[in-house]
Amino acid sequence: MDPVTDALAQFIHLHPNARILFAVSGGRDSMVMLHAAIACRENLELEIHVGHVHHGLREETADRDASFVRAWCENAGIPFHFCQVDAPERMARTGEGAEEAARALRYDALLGVCAVYELHMIATAHHAQDQTETILHHFFRGTGMRGMRGMKRVSARGAHLIVRPLLHVRPDALAAYQRAWSVPFVHDETNDSHEYRRNRIRHTILPLLRAEFGDHLDETVGRMAEVVREEDDVLQQMAQSIARQCVVPSDEVVTIVKQTLLSHHVALQRRVVKLVLERLLPFESWEYRDVERIRELAAGGEVGRQELSREWHLSATSRLVRLERRVDVSHCEFAPQHLAQGTRLRFSWFRLAVSPGANASKNVWHMRFAALGELMLRPWQSGDRIQVHASRERLVSDLFNTYRVPASLRRLYPVFVYRGRILWVPGLTDPPEGGLQKLGEMVYTISVHPIFSHNSTERM
Repeated sequence: MDPVTDALAQFIHLHPNARILFAVSGGRDSMVMLHAAIACRENLELEIHVGHVHHGLREETADRDASFVRAWCENAGIPFHFCQVDAPERMARTGEGAEEAARALRYDALLGVCAVYELHMIATAHHAQDQTETILHHFFRGTGMRGMRGMKRVSARGAHLIVRPLLHVRPDALAAYQRAWSVPFVHDETNDSHEYRRNRIRHTILPLLRAEFGDHLDETVGRMAEVVREEDDVLQQMAQSIARQCVVPSDEVVTIVKQTLLSHHVALQRRVVKLVLERLLPFESWEYRDVERIRELAAGGEVGRQELSREWHLSATSRLVRLERRVDVSHCEFAPQHLAQGTRLRFSWFRLAVSPGANASKNVWHMRFAALGELMLRPWQSGDRIQVHASRERLVSDLFNTYRVPASLRRLYPVFVYRGRILWVPGLTDPPEGGLQKLGEMVYTISVHPIFSHNSTERM
């Protein structure tokens, strides 16, 4: 058995009766993976679906790629799921590069397909050289041990798995399989461009490293990643244990007990601070300097108050370091607007995101909805009413009083309107059951993250 089929068969044996969405771009690697999976399914219990994402980056050739994969799947009798996303819009909104924006949107879209069609996992065609490129990319960015972990063969995203069954397979084995079976594929011209850092690593740096260290470079880097991953897991568990001892989170402030934090090695101190920033406050883009600033404040004995960022205060006493969110809504407004897949909005005291599928997170208000085009977000208006029971309406202002919403937040409180009727007031009313979904319609999750907490969260 060839290395490609062997790797895929071994993986499928570990996941019997799996319903897998294969992420297929139309390139050589993903087409080889799909071809080998079809060859395996006769002997193994396997349900194959194909997902293809159009990122809106290469209009003409991307349309060609989508048509190619669609036609191939139709000929093979494989269910084909096409997803259209807008990477340029995300890049403009977030400042992300093309690769980063496309990757985030791609996984969100494919996870949405899995949710709708009840598929268990997404399979990608990442191979051993992709792992080497990823680790080198992280190395040059200075990401530390976390970046040296590389990609995991199996990782969880909510209720679904992302699997990379070919992660230990060399690219020359994929090329040999393609030639042996004459597997058709399309060429993505962006893979030849030196505009992207990963391509420069692939075309310039890797050939030099292979010339110096031999053809087994990928295997060596892969072994290193496995060792680093195991050691990083141990350190992360230690940091989590320390965080439980010295970090006191609440809705409005996070407190770190100095003495407990400083009693541990500086490497663990950094990890604890990073846990605070990345897990308890996940919507900020924190950097190394933010981690060091908090750690040094804890170590230096400085007492006082300073700005950590535009929205966060950092203060210290002789015993504690405190991170407090600053709320100033006096100058903020937002206009009524309709929502679409991929929408991400940031306001003074809440953040909103629209994603495909039925996703859920802790400490976030959710509504699942189907008819996005008719759903509008706007601020509360005096006189607004919402139906809270089958035959009973209440003024939204009464809900504000009941749940003690601060007066400064009321004129900016988000309400969701459907066909002129208020459907949902996040945190104060329950969302409609079923999200007005009709059979076969895509369902979306609308997530509202309250930055400033008020007592309405208690009802959740």
